[in-house]
Amino acid sequence: VGRLTEIKNIPLLLEAAREYSRESDAPKARFLIVGDGHLRDKLEEMAREMNLEDIVLFLGNRNDVDTVYAGADIVALTSLNEGTPLSLIEAMASGRPVISTAVGGVIDLLGAKVEENVGFSVCERGVSVPSGSASGFAKGLRYLAKNEKLRLDLGQKGRDHTTAVYSKTRLVNDIKNLYRSVVKS
Repeated sequence: VGRLTEIKNIPLLLEAAREYSRESDAPKARFLIVGDGHLRDKLEEMAREMNLEDIVLFLGNRNDVDTVYAGADIVALTSLNEGTPLSLIEAMASGRPVISTAVGGVIDLLGAKVEENVGFSVCERGVSVPSGSASGFAKGLRYLAKNEKLRLDLGQKGRDHTTAVYSKTRLVNDIKNLYRSVVKS
């Protein structure tokens, strides 16, 4: 879910989708790309050239991303750089397991590494992949797709984290406390 621009590195997702689909032991998957941008036509052509049109769907901009998240088994982000990615926060708040390139603020969102694997790491609240690694991304996706318990666990931990850190209730309480501290000064 996001803009189809260079920084989002959607070609990496397409390469990972191709690698994933070539593995005979990988559960069947569809890759939904939600959003729009100046690279959409080029990315759709790339998906056709890679023979991915049966598993990669470009959905364009959506007003019902909550429905998209609810229907997703895994949410992926392949950005080259991120501050605090709203799409991952939304996915985590929806209880969805996430996999992302380990860039910028993503590292804090995913939490500490708890398991190292070849090409990817399982973190407290998601799976991280070195930036630019289509192979690692495909391996991480396959690992998540095969492990329902891990998906459920990461989804719950992500939801708990985003509720504690990004909820309106927390924001309102922080503002109240700030005002109280100013009044007492």
